Amino acid sequence: MEFAAIYNQPVIDLGDKCDDESLRGIYSPSYPDELLERFLNDQFTRDAAIYAKQSEHTRASGSLLERALRTCGHEGLKEQARQILDLGSGAGNSVLPILEKFPHANLIASDLSPNMLLALKQNLLNANLLNRCTLMQLNAEEPDFKSASMDLVVGFAVLHHLFKPDKTILGCANILKDDGVAIFVEPFENGNYMLAQLYKQILGHQCASELDPKVKTVLSNRICFVTDRIGLDKSDPRFETYDDKWQFTRHGFQTFSRQAGFRDCLIMPVSQSATPFTEKTLFMLKRKTDLSEPLPTWALEIIGDFENTVSPEFLYELPNEATVIFMK
Repeated sequence: MEFAAIYNQPVIDLGDKCDDESLRGIYSPSYPDELLERFLNDQFTRDAAIYAKQSEHTRASGSLLERALRTCGHEGLKEQARQILDLGSGAGNSVLPILEKFPHANLIASDLSPNMLLALKQNLLNANLLNRCTLMQLNAEEPDFKSASMDLVVGFAVLHHLFKPDKTILGCANILKDDGVAIFVEPFENGNYMLAQLYKQILGHQCASELDPKVKTVLSNRICFVTDRIGLDKSDPRFETYDDKWQFTRHGFQTFSRQAGFRDCLIMPVSQSATPFTEKTLFMLKRKTDLSEPLPTWALEIIGDFENTVSPEFLYELPNEATVIFMK
């Protein structure tokens, strides 16, 4: 790919920089080590292979893309898009569906971690798709491409890792063509906070002693995780050491959208289920504890009673994860 046509800075091949043939074909603006150390912890470097394996469940991203394009009236992009940027590509959970659904587009798959890009490169080789994708080491807070060079920007579970997600959204507004779209999938404070309250009820229940110790630990940790990340102010030094820094709100994203100059911002929950809190909880507990039935009936009823008491419209306003669509 000729980066000079769409990227504002010179780039190098990491294979040349690092004298490592495995990195050949991964391009980079050559970031300073300090930036990499600030953004990347062991999860994305030393333990990248483990993280890639754990995140395989997110490969439902193809259906989320379909629904997002249909919701914003841009299904035609599947045939019309010629240049797409994927931010925070990791090992390819969003890349492979994009290549499938946009047959005529050039795709730049990007991540700040060379380790994750190596995993992505191998997955693309295995799928015989490497020739349709350009791999790039990229700081998602600085998508320094030419103005109006992209038809579509995609980022699945990337913004909540960043220090300044508003910079990324502003950058998307600049690099998208008129009528272009940016699609992100991110965690939301609304639903996660409500889940934390339900977990407190479970742990405080008179039968809580029946819970498996591993379940108690997971629920307690989740309560702490959620309550520690409320709000937009991330100036506290502790966030320098956090990988997952953000849980977003509708108001926060709409504010970012206005500041960046997008004409609209649509938000829709990832889950279309009538019991999203139950499903989210069981999925999390089974993955983290390896227990086939992690919660007893009384604990499930605490969550289910809440879901059955409120309206579907109210549940819609309490996503724990949502697709966010910025329309230029």
